[in-house]
Amino acid sequence: MSLITTLKAKKEILLYTVLNYFDKGLFFLFPLLVLHLLDDKDLYNSIEFVYSISSIAIIFLDGGLRSYYFYAYKESSNGDQLIAEVKSLFDRLISIYILLVLTFGIISYSMNLGYELYFIIAVRAIYLLISSFLNYYYRLIEKPLHIYKFTILSSIGMILVIVICKFFNVQANLTLLFLPFILLEVILLIWNNKKGINLSIDKSLLKKSMIFSWPIIINVLLVTIVNNYGKIYAYQFLSEEEMYQLSFTLRISLIIQLAHASVYGFLGKKIYTNKTYAGIKKIFLEYLVFLVVAMAGAVGLLLIYFEVEYDGEQFSIFWPGIYLYTMLWCLQGFFEGFLSKHNRNKNLLIYSGISSSIFVLLLVYFGNTITVNLIILCMIVFVVVNFSLILLYIKRKRLFN
Repeated sequence: MSLITTLKAKKEILLYTVLNYFDKGLFFLFPLLVLHLLDDKDLYNSIEFVYSISSIAIIFLDGGLRSYYFYAYKESSNGDQLIAEVKSLFDRLISIYILLVLTFGIISYSMNLGYELYFIIAVRAIYLLISSFLNYYYRLIEKPLHIYKFTILSSIGMILVIVICKFFNVQANLTLLFLPFILLEVILLIWNNKKGINLSIDKSLLKKSMIFSWPIIINVLLVTIVNNYGKIYAYQFLSEEEMYQLSFTLRISLIIQLAHASVYGFLGKKIYTNKTYAGIKKIFLEYLVFLVVAMAGAVGLLLIYFEVEYDGEQFSIFWPGIYLYTMLWCLQGFFEGFLSKHNRNKNLLIYSGISSSIFVLLLVYFGNTITVNLIILCMIVFVVVNFSLILLYIKRKRLFN
């Protein structure tokens, strides 16, 4: 098969990946533009902290609907009705959350309570919840590209705010930088209200979702805490330079995670509905190609950064360890799908519980001698143990179908 023929056959996933990289690239650049255009390391570190905490906060907010969506669709006798019911429930949940957060923000600012950081964490958490859910929804209705109408607009808006602050000498703060998210959430609330969406919740559907998803929710919580522990610890206890180096290296490694999220998001429905080993193998090889290319790109970008930013001086963060962790984390995420596909979510929780316990015990053992590089090594131990347990279970139960 010629290269042109191959590209034509893969044009949909390539277009999806290109748009995903463009979208996430804009969002990826946002903290770096704050760092380099506004020359504000403290604000940059605060943004990275907001990113970390909001990533943890969203895990509980949707009641497991995102995790439940593909499985429920696979099991449903009426897929279209299922899609509509879950979407309706999500719209109601998100309207409640937006109302609560906006009320909190208005009270905080009007009474000068100083809760800006918490307000922005909540705003970004809601945005993450909306964008991740819509990614699942549009994939199920075979319109995966529609998600970018929402996310690209918001990313461009945030970058425009930075440009305005730079060239019009406006003092930047978290609320101003995240203003596009706030406006989009207000617009979504108004839109849902115009559609006549009330705030009553379908408790039976939410209960089904929680029964299926609660092990996944706790599993994701443990993994996300490990993923973000370094940045949170550095923000609280380490120097500004250490926080900056760690956050920047993790940000570059996101290139690999973006490839994982893009390709897995595109192939997710196929993984859940494919029933042959040969089909799954083909899907995995397709996924792996994108991941390896992203890994090479991330390494190249960081090496270029070494030359420009440090000019031969030592870059103290153990960046190969971060890249190894990220690669293994992505591969683990791919194979976790097989356990969810067969509703073996409790096993995911058991394995993450075992590996998280080892992670915590290592940190406790080293006590006051904890450094950023030691945290990275503990993260590698965590993902190696977790990934190994998942692979062993899949092989033993022959879940490759």
